[in-house]
Amino acid sequence: MLSTNELFTRDKAGYVGTYDYLNPKTYLGDAVVEMRRVTNYNDNLPEDSEEEYDECDPIHTAMLVRVKLEDPQPEERIKRALYDSFTYAGCHHDWDCCGCRSIYTREVKHLREDLWWVETNSSRNY
Repeated sequence: MLSTNELFTRDKAGYVGTYDYLNPKTYLGDAVVEMRRVTNYNDNLPEDSEEEYDECDPIHTAMLVRVKLEDPQPEERIKRALYDSFTYAGCHHDWDCCGCRSIYTREVKHLREDLWWVETNSSRNY
């Protein structure tokens, strides 16, 4: 087990990005990340490439997630909660190009029982 995220659904989507925490939410349970594979943009370059690693390059993360619910939930509600729980966009800086990383959930698939596949992409604000 790598990490555990609390799994919430937004009851009302009045705020986005930095101010998402102001939205009323309902706790559904936990999302336990059991396997994570992280791929940097440079990982896909040919070995003879002269391009160097840059920590500002986009990152793709694929995760095997076990969902532990408080009560049974419809599949679509769990899917929406996984999207919301693994997405983080926006920072609190007053200037642009701050370097903060934003993470967007790209795909969520129900594999079987309580196992889900979640993929995210992230990039820095530059």
